[in-house]
Amino acid sequence: MEFDVTRGILARLLDIPEGRAKETIKKESRLSEDLGADSLDVYAALAELEGAFDVTFPAGAYKRYRTVGQITEFIKKAVEYYV
Repeated sequence: MEFDVTRGILARLLDIPEGRAKETIKKESRLSEDLGADSLDVYAALAELEGAFDVTFPAGAYKRYRTVGQITEFIKKAVEYYV
């Protein structure tokens, strides 16, 4: 679930067509190198994910997380912690 929501948000913010999102955005996809996200794109995605999952990313997270998988793992652990 966390991955699917993250992929959807990234696809929308990065203008990746819905039909190409599954083949383009994978857990191992690097945000900058593979998806072309800049720091503002990552920051916007993290802000939206905070609202979607009611979690808070640590300060500087937009620099720390390099892959889609790293983001989804943080969300998964944060959600499990608060449940």
